[in-house]
Amino acid sequence: MQNSTKYEHNLMKKLIFMSKGTVSFSIMQYNRINMIFFLHLVKELIFKKIHRGEANDQSIENY
Repeated sequence: MQNSTKYEHNLMKKLIFMSKGTVSFSIMQYNRINMIFFLHLVKELIFKKIHRGEANDQSIENY
């Protein structure tokens, strides 16, 4: 990923810092973890919306 933003770099630094010791994080591992985390957040958002009955079909299609 050449077009990684400053935000992504800071996020990666935090991830590496949080995973004390395992500094040998490869970029691929980071991207995979980031994707899984992002998808999890999206699922949580959709699930909460459906649970509260606020989601309509259009808002789910946008995800």
